[in-house]
Amino acid sequence: MNKKPIMERLADIEKRLAAIERANLANMPLGPNPKQDEELDQDRESIVKQIIESVQAEPVDRSCQILTDGSPVPEDRSHTKLRADGQQEGYVVLCDAERAKGFVRPYRDAYRHVGPTGPRFPTRGLTAEEHERYDSYGYVQFEVYPEGHKGSSIGRFWTQKDLDRIGKGCKKITTMGRTIAETYARDPFFYSGTFCCHCGAHFPVGENGEFTWYEMDGREGPRVGT
Repeated sequence: MNKKPIMERLADIEKRLAAIERANLANMPLGPNPKQDEELDQDRESIVKQIIESVQAEPVDRSCQILTDGSPVPEDRSHTKLRADGQQEGYVVLCDAERAKGFVRPYRDAYRHVGPTGPRFPTRGLTAEEHERYDSYGYVQFEVYPEGHKGSSIGRFWTQKDLDRIGKGCKKITTMGRTIAETYARDPFFYSGTFCCHCGAHFPVGENGEFTWYEMDGREGPRVGT
């Protein structure tokens, strides 16, 4: 297990990235067919992923939790009460000691509300039996999952409202406090949703969530919570 302090390990990663980018520039061929920026970005993302995955962090202990102000998590969940601006009274994060054990994702503190994703797999209309059973829910399409995609689940029903909202977030950027950002970096799947400051509401994160990371160099990153 790598016991080097996390900040030293992150500094090592930054130095290795800088060296890789210098090498990319030095080796870029002259002439009419240089690599396009998009290809270089893909190379960089692949290298970053390999480096991050090579940093061996200890397993996450989700029992070690506090609120962002350092106080204990209330047993009555009073911290989840919404304020006038739509945010909760308090937000849970992993404790300092747990976050210091090592990150498994890059540190990021800003995200864009891009809206929900659409179906990833082929869809079909509802059968007569499904219409009879589910019309009251407003379902109009069924997405068929490949075998084993989500365990025993065979697919997902979509409403017209779901389909109409695909990719229709406000496109605004929200920034978060350091302890929440570090919690995401330590445990990307810790949260099920996050807050959009422009919309004044919480929305889902994850593979089918509504946010993408806004990288520090201005690029659009992966979905928050993945």
